[in-house]
Amino acid sequence: MTGKAENKQKNETRMKAKLSEMEPYMLGFYNFMGDNKTYRTKEEYTKHVIKLLNYVKKDVTEITIDDITSFTESIRIKPNGIELKSSYKISIHSALKQFFSYLYARKTIETNPMDHIKRPSLKESDAPERCCLTPQEVKQMMYNVEVGVGNNRSRIRQKEFMERDRALLLLFLETGARCGAVAEVNLENVDFANNKVYMISKGDKARDYEISDKLLISIAEWIVKRRKILGDIQSEALFCSMHGTRLTHKSISKIVLKYTEFTGKRITPHKLRATTITNVWDATHDLFLAQRVAGHADPKTTEIYIRNQEDSTKAASRIMSDILYG
Repeated sequence: MTGKAENKQKNETRMKAKLSEMEPYMLGFYNFMGDNKTYRTKEEYTKHVIKLLNYVKKDVTEITIDDITSFTESIRIKPNGIELKSSYKISIHSALKQFFSYLYARKTIETNPMDHIKRPSLKESDAPERCCLTPQEVKQMMYNVEVGVGNNRSRIRQKEFMERDRALLLLFLETGARCGAVAEVNLENVDFANNKVYMISKGDKARDYEISDKLLISIAEWIVKRRKILGDIQSEALFCSMHGTRLTHKSISKIVLKYTEFTGKRITPHKLRATTITNVWDATHDLFLAQRVAGHADPKTTEIYIRNQEDSTKAASRIMSDILYG
């Protein structure tokens, strides 16, 4: 079973068990989304719906347009006084639209209140800020992995998983891959003969990422240490805990934050991805190369100008290797 399939099965089983304790239409809605949405999106949409229902405290047949707009207005400003990003508002709108479309399809409601509520516009001001690590901060982060951070007790605990954390962060930085893809890498997905790591990213897109010899060595060192830590515990996951369980997005986020706290920035796995893409752009000023490294959808009209995927991942590995090991 692939890491992606394992995560999907685990999360969907958990969600379905939780929803089976609620009104029947909640599990029905989750199933209604089917494979048109990723398991992460399905979970996010379901949580948005639950928030609405907890807010209005009405039977779904009685929910009106005014109830929905009152709900969205109530969460527009976060407790810290900052307004929600327009992208998040769009996510809520999409979730509620899908939910009421499902209720209408199953004839639970006679009219769909979301038909008359406009989708929020994406504001240019909500574009992600350029928050990433500088080359100097990248080096400091990796140094922190080697020597540990915090008090002596923390450093002792970190030392046991130093090889794992080093390989994990280097894989992020060399490939620019998303957290989900990195977390779902299995042992069998590392091709030592050809210096490649196979990952499945957003939209079930499979890519072979070329990596440096030094990263390959780091992964090999972690695998050796991994065997000592796990003993007889069986696990397919490359990056796992001492119990053999696959690292989650949350646990990886804690690892990243721990070693980057010195920056004063809130560095997340996604910011590591931004670090790679930004540094590739800064080094080359090749927009199409940066797009390929990011794995974004490419317009067909520009396809002939875009370097092939193998070249882009190799270039990213070279550029980040210069920063990491130079």
